[in-house]
Amino acid sequence: MSAKPRKKTKGSKRTHEEAMAAVERQAKLIASHPKECCLCDRPFERTPETVQTWRVVVNEERVRLTCPPCWAIVQHLPETEQ
Repeated sequence: MSAKPRKKTKGSKRTHEEAMAAVERQAKLIASHPKECCLCDRPFERTPETVQTWRVVVNEERVRLTCPPCWAIVQHLPETEQ
């Protein structure tokens, strides 16, 4: 005997749609990322190395692109403020 597939309820369908919409918004933001580092204005050249090493941070509707040297500075700041 095979089990009948479960039907999605309106609530679960709505939350799935909301989650997919949020993912789509973030994907659009990342696709339209800045073309230089947000701290030092170093240009971002799309190569396999830069794609792996540069950091992209999405906060609300703001996208920040950070080069590795500036990212090290940003990571070090919270440690020095304590």
